[in-house]
Order: sequence, then C-alpha cells, then structure tokens
Amino acid sequence: MAERNLQIPPALRFGANYRHNPEMSQLLVRIAAALGKIQAAPVLPAVADELRASARVGTVHYSNLIEGNELPVVAAERAARGQLEADSRAKIELVNYVEALKLIDAKLDAGELELTADFLCELHRTTTRGLGREDDPQFKPHHEGEWRDGDAIVFNYLTRKVMHEGPPAEEVPPRMASMSVCWKLPAPPTPTVRDAPPATETLPATL
Repeated sequence: MAERNLQIPPALRFGANYRHNPEMSQLLVRIAAALGKIQAAPVLPAVADELRASARVGTVHYSNLIEGNELPVVAAERAARGQLEADSRAKIELVNYVEALKLIDAKLDAGELELTADFLCELHRTTTRGLGREDDPQFKPHHEGEWRDGDAIVFNYLTRKVMHEGPPAEEVPPRMASMSVCWKLPAPPTPTVRDAPPATETLPATL
C-alpha cells in the first residue's frame, strides 16, 4: 500500500499539547534509572528468553482482556507458541495479536519500523484479519486494515451518556497522516538528572 499523500488542513494538523513539568521529569528520570539497572543486570540467555516469552504472553492476554476477550491466560500461552487453533472470534483475536507482535519485531529487525499511516493500517489489518463479517453492522470485511468509515462513540450504558465522540470519519485519514508526519520528526532528548529540576537530582540515589 502506497503512503497516503493527503493535503492536511491546518485545523487538522497534529500537535502534542503538553509540556514537561517537574513531576513528568521525575518519572522520566526514574524510568531511565530503572532501564539502566535492567540493561546492566547479569541475566543468562535462557532466563532472558523465559522472561521475554512470559512478557509476550502477558501482553497478548491483558491487551485483549481490556477489549472484552475473556479467554484465560493459558489460551494466550498457546497462541504465543503457535498452538492455538483459531476456531472462534476470541481465539482469532489472540492469534492475530501474536502475528502483529511478530510483524513489529520483523520490521524492527530489518530496520524498517516507522510509525507511518500505512504501517498502522497494516498493523490493523493483521490484528483484525478474519474478524469482519458481512452480517455485522459495525465491522465488515472491508474494514480490516482501513480507517473507519462511520462514527466512533464511547457510550456509558449505566449513565446513558456519551462519554466520547471521535472526529468525523472523513477527518481520520488527514489526522492520521498528520500524526505520521509528527512521529517522523526528531524526538526531543530524554531529560537526564542534569536537565531535571533540582528536586529530581537526588532521585537515582534513592532508587
């Protein structure tokens, strides 16, 4: 699929609307310190493989659980090992999720991992393959790997109120293209202890 060349109206251009504050800087420094400890930890290759496999199972299970998939962890384990038969919608979701993780890994290994609009569509197609149904009013086969063509509403059935309404469908492609452009820009440097506010300078010593 060729990258979508869209004219992006100024009103739809993406911009990250946030600023680093002392609390955010503290959290970033803690993350950097924890990551350094993990990277420096003496872990045997076999143990590293086991931890990696466990993390993947957890990712597959809980990422689908929050979307309403109630299959047990053992199903995610089988999906991660390529041993789960995709004979139901719930199982297809797990199998597809594993394939999506493999796609990301393959792109990363090949040095081709870029958060472009086309890649997001490819990722969406991988996670939703086989889930579209002609008799489903919400998600049909042609929706797999494509931007939505209808409304997106988050409705609270307890309060009977709309909690969130997404932008019109026609705005989705240019908005996503704008985000893609933003993601390609050089990332700002991660705050270090020297860059952080004074309150965070003693944080690494307390970890």
